[in-house]
Amino acid sequence: MATQTPKRVRLHAGSKSRVSSFKGANLETVMTHAAHSNRSIAAILLGLLLMLWGPPSAAAVDFCVNSVSGLRSALQQFTTAVGGTNYDITIGLVQGTYSVGNTLGLFDTQGNNIDLRLLGGYTAGCNNRVVDPRNTILDGGNAAGSWLSLSTHADSVLLIEGVTFQHFDAGEDLSVLTLSAQYETFSSSQGIGVYALKYCRFINNKAGFRIAYVEGIQSKIVNNLFARNQVDPSGSRTPDATIGVQYNMPSEAVDPFTIFINNTLAFNSGAPGLTIVSSYLNDDISSDRVTEIADNIVVGSSGADLNFSNYYLGNTTLIHSNLLFSHNYPLPLDASNLVGVNPQFVDAANDDFRLKTTSAAANSGSLYQRYGFPAHDLFNQARVVGSAIDRGAFETSLNNLTTALVTVSGDNGNNAAPLAGSLRAAMVAANNASGPFTIRFNVPGTCPRTLTVTAPLPDVTGQVIVDGRSQPGWSPNTAFGQFDANLCLFINGNGSTSTPWAFHVPANANNAALTVRDLVMTGFSDAAIKIEDGSNHHIQGNQFGAVAFTLPNRNAVRLLGGAGTTYVGGFDEPSTVNLIAGTSDAGVNVGSTAGGSVIANNVLGFGTDGASDIGNANGIMIVNSPNNYVAYNVIGHSSNVGIWLTGTQTTANELQSNVIGATISREPAGNVTAGVLVSSGAHGNTIGAPIGVSYGQNVIDANSGPGVWMAPTAGVGNRVLHNSSFGNFGIDIDLGNEGASINQPSNPSTGPNNLQNYPVLSAAQRTPGNPPQVTVTGQLLSRSFAEFQIDFYVGACRATANARGEATLYLGRTTVITGLTGHAPISATFPAVTGPLYAVSATATALGTGDTSEIGNCVDETSVFVLDRVFSDSFE
Repeated sequence: MATQTPKRVRLHAGSKSRVSSFKGANLETVMTHAAHSNRSIAAILLGLLLMLWGPPSAAAVDFCVNSVSGLRSALQQFTTAVGGTNYDITIGLVQGTYSVGNTLGLFDTQGNNIDLRLLGGYTAGCNNRVVDPRNTILDGGNAAGSWLSLSTHADSVLLIEGVTFQHFDAGEDLSVLTLSAQYETFSSSQGIGVYALKYCRFINNKAGFRIAYVEGIQSKIVNNLFARNQVDPSGSRTPDATIGVQYNMPSEAVDPFTIFINNTLAFNSGAPGLTIVSSYLNDDISSDRVTEIADNIVVGSSGADLNFSNYYLGNTTLIHSNLLFSHNYPLPLDASNLVGVNPQFVDAANDDFRLKTTSAAANSGSLYQRYGFPAHDLFNQARVVGSAIDRGAFETSLNNLTTALVTVSGDNGNNAAPLAGSLRAAMVAANNASGPFTIRFNVPGTCPRTLTVTAPLPDVTGQVIVDGRSQPGWSPNTAFGQFDANLCLFINGNGSTSTPWAFHVPANANNAALTVRDLVMTGFSDAAIKIEDGSNHHIQGNQFGAVAFTLPNRNAVRLLGGAGTTYVGGFDEPSTVNLIAGTSDAGVNVGSTAGGSVIANNVLGFGTDGASDIGNANGIMIVNSPNNYVAYNVIGHSSNVGIWLTGTQTTANELQSNVIGATISREPAGNVTAGVLVSSGAHGNTIGAPIGVSYGQNVIDANSGPGVWMAPTAGVGNRVLHNSSFGNFGIDIDLGNEGASINQPSNPSTGPNNLQNYPVLSAAQRTPGNPPQVTVTGQLLSRSFAEFQIDFYVGACRATANARGEATLYLGRTTVITGLTGHAPISATFPAVTGPLYAVSATATALGTGDTSEIGNCVDETSVFVLDRVFSDSFE
């Protein structure tokens, strides 16, 4: 192949949003602008919050290469990126076979925090892309010493997607592919790094240790094929895996986890299939995040197909819907796993590991994956085709769903004798079917087509998929934080009380599982989609409201009663994003007593451009519902609250990595009252990071009230940690009546979060060094003989809020223990920022109860000059 000169590298300073740590960063520009505009801060913080590890669009490629020399040159830039922090590089591989031989080897950033995405499937010039590893092949030519190792900071992103590795021969003690974090960076990690393999093939390779080895905090191995590889045990290291994943647990817990879903491992010799190893540093073994091993096929391994080494069983591990022959997991696997069953590959002898339609793995996978289903299979075929996802890396064409086709836009409102070809007729047929059902569309005319509903459609009582993607002209949304999908079906309720909803799962419909994809819905007087029972519902890729000359929905999605696990949005795939705008009650209203739902990566309160103001009354409400996960949403322009937690049964909810009060382009889009409101006994929820770790921070900006407000009726144990809050009219964390409250004579007291006292800081002294250090001192008065986490923030002093601080950027944390009188001195030293002096404030969180205080007083940093020892000695 002809050598193509790489495009110039584009280093995105600040694009990672390292809000958890800014060691050595220059904040001169940030802090100067912060006095006038919070948009400059937001520009630093938002990138990470929108699924940092996903691949960019074709236009975002930094290096477009079509030769081995071009690939090596681009990888070398990864190791030498200027500055060493907050940079990312994307390499686009033009389709073809690259005879790399043994010319790759190790590319190491030496601990610098640099992201790398190596993406196959591009056409010439990297103008378009097809993700299919058959079109982009790295061929080692069976050359001795052929391998690739990528190493960077533990908080960086390494992603390889859509690439085949074949005929590598790594030699003894090595792996064909290694993605690893430098060991020394684990101890300072904030737990936000992601190391990922997606849609890749590893075939006919040899290695002395492992074929692929991923060593990080968040390891994501999704929809890959490992087949006919050989691990040779001749070296000094004992081979233990075809694909190995290793955790490293530093002394500061970062909660590592693995996502291993929809992979096929077939007939690999010399080692077990998947091995998960836990490496514990300083005996810190617990993780609050959930590992999921689901819908894989692992057969023909030498040793256990699933192999766990030094694995801590106290961490939540979901192992479901796999097909395998052996494992050494100490606990029994649930019945969804098929053990000892022939997967029935199409032609394994000739390396065709697709599934026959008679395979037990076809249409038998899980209805639920915690982190969402892959958008397509290994060869870029649609997922999901039938009633359930196929296990392994390939999706068959087998469709076991009964199908009704909607061909007319009219509606007669009669469930007993519906208009033939109408949506109503399809819904009646779905309820009369004995098994899973799908509704597809082919309504004549140009896009969009309006389906007017004149009376409630039949309730959904079984497994029903309403698939707007099937209408000619449809195209999906392509990026997070916006909505550029071309949706061709518009269902209009006209705001009539006779059309309270478009789709409804009633109470006592235990077997219902509703999926609604890629429709526009507006004008429904209760909720466009109302779900009161069943589980494994998926609401993805839809637009609710934001349609000119139509009436709003009261709610877009409403979950009540026994409604179980429901996905509103999804992870990693922009096509799952919902646009929710203009509702008169709430965008998403979660009132299910069952709880356990996921609201992720939605755009609430904006037009399709992701910027214009089409606010909901409230963005997301959780009312007497536990254990829900709200993450990666962009929420703005609400006429009341961004996110509202209320009711005594609202507990154990997690609000993480959301952008509340800003657009994706970092413009203010504040909500009219609080960014987050907690009231009416809601208790034990997490807003931001869990205690003791640093991931999960929200950006809470430009709201007309407090950033996070624990109203006087709020419960206790609500943790508010590590968020970046700035530009709010009220204080960033507010307990009780709106406005700064004085500390109590003693704790606990009666009120929200037991009116936990905030730390009173006395000084913040900067001393020179490389990097400079800042030592913060103060005191906490609270309950006796109790332990507290003290979190420190950098930001402006608030002249309008009793000199309270602004939690703009996170500095670090320490712990203190009070004595008999409830007093505890505070003294903590952190790497400081370069540039001008700034102000520091802090919060206190009681580790026994989870109560977080208001943001406390701020102290201006002062510079302490330390004489050089040699200089001072000359005057002695």
